[in-house]
Amino acid sequence: AEANRNISTAQSNLDSATTNEARDAALTDLQHWRNNREEGESALNERLVNMHEAEALHPTAQYELKLAEEEYLKCKQETERILHEHCIKENNVTTCSDMDADLARYQIYVDTKAIAQLAEFASQGYENQILISDLLADDHLL
Repeated sequence: AEANRNISTAQSNLDSATTNEARDAALTDLQHWRNNREEGESALNERLVNMHEAEALHPTAQYELKLAEEEYLKCKQETERILHEHCIKENNVTTCSDMDADLARYQIYVDTKAIAQLAEFASQGYENQILISDLLADDHLL
């Protein structure tokens, strides 16, 4: 709407221009606002296409999310079963002498903050990636 209003104003200025300088300025202004309107319409069309694509993909994404949530629950239940069978829980602390390293790894993998920090550290170079791999592979370090 603003571009159309400015196009109308620029056209009026062009129609009423009495000098070449005023006419050139009005033509430049008119072309600017026409380009602005075209860019806005193009951006709107692109957003509409993206929205329609997202709407089309929404059911698939919802289905995949449901499957992922179901898989997560299965993994969580299996983890709880294993912890119950092999570990001792005292004062809200779970200990499993033969599973301590695995529990430490598990805690790292489920802690999104820890994952983000490790990813940031790893992104700083190959040597850091090796250090993280070594850490996660070494039961004594964990």
